[in-house]
Amino acid sequence: MTLILMVIFCIVHAWAQIPFDTYFKVEPFQKYHRVVTMEYFMQNIAPIIWPKGKRKVFCYMARGSSDHCNAKEGNPFGPFWDTFDVDFDESVFYQPLHYDVHYRDTAQLWNKKFPPDEFPVLAFTGAPATFPVRPEDRELQQYLLWSDAVLKEAKTFISSMVPKGPFVGIHLRNGPDWVSMCPFWYFNPISLM
Repeated sequence: MTLILMVIFCIVHAWAQIPFDTYFKVEPFQKYHRVVTMEYFMQNIAPIIWPKGKRKVFCYMARGSSDHCNAKEGNPFGPFWDTFDVDFDESVFYQPLHYDVHYRDTAQLWNKKFPPDEFPVLAFTGAPATFPVRPEDRELQQYLLWSDAVLKEAKTFISSMVPKGPFVGIHLRNGPDWVSMCPFWYFNPISLM
């Protein structure tokens, strides 16, 4: 299995799909797992193993008012898949299977129910991960490194700061995102680290 890396950023109420390798290095992830960017996957691999007309999307249960995953309903979902010209031909429900690989024999259960020869791509309606990040998964952060361009820009900014000296960087959320995140941080301050 190969992981596909992508980045989604919100810019003034519109979603822009920024290539992962614009902001982060891909190479460090190679030390942990085989990975490719979404752009590489769609251009070089998808036409062979995930061609148009054979694209399935996975969700735990139907979303919205239909009996489908509705993977492209809403923002950023629709704009994300549209960026890569992806339309889904079928919805696959994985309930009651759990997606947390730390949970019992999840990987074996998934491979049995969704064999790779029949399901070469597992495209989900959302990130198949727990939130906040589990403590045992925090070590994976070591593979997420800024690109050289971002590091250069950051160092230039820091060196131009007046007055010189230490500073604190803060990641703020706004609107409904702020409201939904506050309880996690309030009750679990370790998630800020």
